[in-house]
Amino acid sequence: MTFVGTKEAKREISQKELNRPQKEIPDRTKWFRAYALQQWEFDPDMIFCELNYHLCIITPKREKLFSNTEDHFVKFSEIFNSIGDFFHGKINLLFMGEDHLHIHIDSPPDYTADEIVNKIIINSEIEILKVFLEYQKNTENIFIRNYFIETVG
Repeated sequence: MTFVGTKEAKREISQKELNRPQKEIPDRTKWFRAYALQQWEFDPDMIFCELNYHLCIITPKREKLFSNTEDHFVKFSEIFNSIGDFFHGKINLLFMGEDHLHIHIDSPPDYTADEIVNKIIINSEIEILKVFLEYQKNTENIFIRNYFIETVG
């Protein structure tokens, strides 16, 4: 279901116009569609979509890079909070282990989970290396490109 326009002048774009194959729509989806249209008519501000993820990223070979976790937690949190601006989302560092980080991500549906994680990994490495020079000598990358992610909420 795709809509364009404003509250006063909205238009549904059909699957045919989008060159998508026709699929049978389950009753539950039809109900959500009807409810969304009803809410849009009543109050368009009530329609929103947020995606919440739990992300775990690790160091290469589970190397214990982060030995001063208590001292660095605040600065790492600031770094990750600022990276959310790259995709109009919010990032919170939940836990910092010696070889991994647990992160909560709240993002709009404009990007895939993979795009978000790549932005986080690449930009966090750049910022961490600017602030913490001791990580420059340890490894080529601070985080490996494999990760664990799950939806939450």
